[in-house]
Amino acid sequence: MENKSLYEITTELEAFNDLLEESGGEITEENEALMLRVNDLLTTKLDSCVSYMERENDLLDFLQLNLIHALVTWNVKRTCLIYLVRK
Repeated sequence: MENKSLYEITTELEAFNDLLEESGGEITEENEALMLRVNDLLTTKLDSCVSYMERENDLLDFLQLNLIHALVTWNVKRTCLIYLVRK
């Protein structure tokens, strides 16, 4: 499957709409082939976008957990150091 930009997919969708208008709304073999192609492209692009967002969310969750861990560790070390200094 081709990796087209959303702009390129939209251009193909406009071409499909033009063909549909020219044929008076009748779905010809050419129209149907283009419609199926655009549908596949849009589905692929949507799936890719969803996958990207899921990976980014996973990365944010990972970073958030690491930040929390780092802050807790730092706070424990700081507390121990303060305790030792006061002793």
